[in-house]
Amino acid sequence: MERKIWHYDTGKRPRGPYTESEITGRIADGEVTERTLVWSAPMESWLPAAAVGPFSAHFAGAAPVHDDLIVPAGPGFVYVNQMQPWARFFARHLDYMTFTFVAIIVSMLTFSSVHGILTMTVGQMIIASILLTLVWAFVEAALISVYGTTPGKYLLGIHVADSDGRKPGIAQSLRRSLGVWAMGVGMALPIVGLVAQFLGYRALKRHGVSPWDRLSRTEVEHFDYHILSPILYFFTVSALIFLAGVIGAAMGR
Repeated sequence: MERKIWHYDTGKRPRGPYTESEITGRIADGEVTERTLVWSAPMESWLPAAAVGPFSAHFAGAAPVHDDLIVPAGPGFVYVNQMQPWARFFARHLDYMTFTFVAIIVSMLTFSSVHGILTMTVGQMIIASILLTLVWAFVEAALISVYGTTPGKYLLGIHVADSDGRKPGIAQSLRRSLGVWAMGVGMALPIVGLVAQFLGYRALKRHGVSPWDRLSRTEVEHFDYHILSPILYFFTVSALIFLAGVIGAAMGR
């Protein structure tokens, strides 16, 4: 099975990863030209396709490319490593925490109480976790179809697109989100969820694409996020935990 290791760009927008055959197909379609920048680890720079060995033969009659087209890879430019499982994990973690926080507040203000939440049995907590992550899948799909990202993903420079680089529709976004729920977090079941996350990590590292992105025909794009993003992430998580404690203490009186 060909590995998806190639990325290309037609206007300061990285796309990929793709297999060599997929890039060759885009050359035949005219989407990738001799001047299109391509990159694959461990290349130190993005180079025009005509200057890269596997694709140069397809541009035998093209005019020679110049050095001014060479673009350094890595942070400092829009091009960053497009396979970042940990960034995706932490983005998902923040989204789940935020949604869970909102759900707890809503439940305390409507049909539940702090005591009822704190005295939940293990079985009730498992069921609640399954339902919360399932409901989030529908919320996430709506956000991705409209914005191409979620709060957690946006903070860490992650966007989801269809194969044409556009925001996926609601049906495609929902297929992806339900795939993440089932295969990415194992429906939030104990142990099963950990195994699912490990298998998803291994698949992404091995094939360059997660199972749910492959099945939904979506692509995850990583952009160079600001250096303050990890700091904002830490303070956001800390603030959610602190606020949950304060509200719980206030309503428990």
